[in-house]
Amino acid sequence: MIFRNWVLQNFPFLEDDFDALTDYELFCKMVEYMKKALEQLKVYDAKFVAFNERLTEIENYISDLDIQDAVNNKLDEMAESGELENLIGQYIELATTYVYNNVNEMKNATNLVNGSYARTSGFYNFNDEGGAYYKIRTITNEDVIDNIHLFALVNNVTLVAELIPSDKINIMQLGAYNNNDEKTSENTTIIQYALDNYKIVEIPIGDFYVGNLKLKQKTILKGNSKLESKLIYNDSNNSTLIDTPDELLSEGHYIKIENLTLTNNEKTNIVGLNILTSYCNVENCYINLFNNGIEIKHANNIDIKNNEILSNTNCGIKAIYTNVGHGQINAVYIHENNISWNKYGIMFSGNNVIIENNTIQANTDHAVCIGDPSWNNTNNESTIGSVIKDNYTELTGRDTPAEPIIIYSGYVSGRTYNRIVRDLVIKNNYFVEETSIVTLVTDDTSQPISKATEIIVENNYMNTTHPIELNFKNAISYGSIVKNNSPLGTDTNEVLPYYVIKDEFKKNTPEVLHNDNYVTMKSFYSGTNATNKQLTLLFYPKNIDGLTTDEITRTCLATFIKVLATGLDTYGDAGRYQARVEKDGGNTYDYDGEVFYRSRYNNANPNSPKFSPITVVKGHPNFDNDVYCGYQLTLLQPSNYAFPYNIAVEIMSDPLLLQYYTIEVLTLDRNTSSGAPTNNASYQGQVCYDTTNSKWYVATNTTGTWREVNIN
Repeated sequence: MIFRNWVLQNFPFLEDDFDALTDYELFCKMVEYMKKALEQLKVYDAKFVAFNERLTEIENYISDLDIQDAVNNKLDEMAESGELENLIGQYIELATTYVYNNVNEMKNATNLVNGSYARTSGFYNFNDEGGAYYKIRTITNEDVIDNIHLFALVNNVTLVAELIPSDKINIMQLGAYNNNDEKTSENTTIIQYALDNYKIVEIPIGDFYVGNLKLKQKTILKGNSKLESKLIYNDSNNSTLIDTPDELLSEGHYIKIENLTLTNNEKTNIVGLNILTSYCNVENCYINLFNNGIEIKHANNIDIKNNEILSNTNCGIKAIYTNVGHGQINAVYIHENNISWNKYGIMFSGNNVIIENNTIQANTDHAVCIGDPSWNNTNNESTIGSVIKDNYTELTGRDTPAEPIIIYSGYVSGRTYNRIVRDLVIKNNYFVEETSIVTLVTDDTSQPISKATEIIVENNYMNTTHPIELNFKNAISYGSIVKNNSPLGTDTNEVLPYYVIKDEFKKNTPEVLHNDNYVTMKSFYSGTNATNKQLTLLFYPKNIDGLTTDEITRTCLATFIKVLATGLDTYGDAGRYQARVEKDGGNTYDYDGEVFYRSRYNNANPNSPKFSPITVVKGHPNFDNDVYCGYQLTLLQPSNYAFPYNIAVEIMSDPLLLQYYTIEVLTLDRNTSSGAPTNNASYQGQVCYDTTNSKWYVATNTTGTWREVNIN
């Protein structure tokens, strides 16, 4: 490695296939280069003869070594001892006149001739990282003196010094200005030249003020230090620090940005990195103080890894296609990033977007937002087959809790909005927030049937005292699965108020299991100041494919129901709530504390047991010809107390149950009447028992229309 490092330092322009060559092959390439350079000079004096003889001698000696390790060891020895350095000294003396401290000294030299080579030790000053190799040649009519890669010689106007090309360049070698915000325009021109002409562009440690920069195909933009190599946006004439080309299938392939800081010098509405390309990697960068840290508008195969994306006024990452069309954002992998202190952590739409193993915390609105909340007509991109998993989210940026994940979906009869969300998986995440972990909304509260289907929420952990797994704020999703999620961190004296699916669209009946949603191990309701509050589970058959009620199988497969009620221990026995199961207003059974019930009523034998304390119920209840079947729980409290209470209802069902039956879990006020109750909108969300005719009624629609139910 000593020899290879020596060659890299003294012959950087031999680097095209550096890693692919053996030490011997690299040595031969170096010798060939020096011979050709000297041949072009046509200098055949005594010094040239002595140098050529010594070079040939070393070449023959190395070639006679037939073992690769011996060759490598000898070359390392010659590099370390200074023997090769002496040889290069003879070469420089022949091929160049001097080694210069900086470019200005080279430009003012008096002894350079056509065909010479020059080496500078810096661009502006000695050892400022701007040292480079130049070839001296005759100026042509096509030459443009840019003082970046081509310089006119002051003392010989027929000659120019041209930077020897290679694949890699440090921007200091082109004259970039470090820590000088008055040189924004010059730095923009210099760095853009580097991006246009080199495959690898290095940003050294320093603060480089720039305007808009555009990357091209097969470019690597890399810093020497993630936190200390900085590109700082300092221009009021553009809106983006770095653009990738909008050439998805041609120019815009294989771009990498790594190991540097992208930041903003107090300019407004600026995007840090705008991606409109394919095969783009962003890794180990620090991106902050923009409007959106990263924007992805029209792209595929994007990898965003191990970055810190912080303190952007809108989004850390925004991947939303903003024109009419769909399928424009595909295969985006966002992983192992810290995305914090923004308004939105990640806002996205598109197909096969994977958000995995990120820390997304202290964002003021949402950790992840699917769809653009502005409901712009052109933002129609659908989201299909995407995954949000293994992330840590904690939203502590505002007083009102924000949902960690919110889904903006179009609705079925919806105008021009597509916004399809399908096959979205949310799993193995850790949520810290006092609200729903997933909320689904549409743009019109009067149209609840959304285009969001098959949302899977499973195996998530919630460190909160008030989790709601899936909140249908004003929309309904079909075919969704919510299962095996775990609440953490609740008061041991309370039952965790734990909602599975909350439907705010039905304002006074908020807990609804909608058709085709399969849930397990979940619970539903919490409230305050409860007296004679009643929880009712209603099962009623669906009309499937035109079949009548009588034609539908009425078997409830593997249905489990568990009811848990408790009060607060701190209030003593007087504050404990009772759980009561009852039928027809009589034969009530009360239990204090934590009790499990199975309720199965037998009208033929009123004195038969109404319940038994078991933890699991399996069976095939026969609903006979009843249209409705339900279980009720009424919580009672002493009249002198009005303490908070919690109810947890757990339903585990085979999907076949929900194929044939709709389950509604209603938190209803209980009333009594003599005869059928009168319809009234104020009755919405209540149940009523007709003491005259021994009938039950529920009123769940907005008009308060009562419907008779049989509760068995």
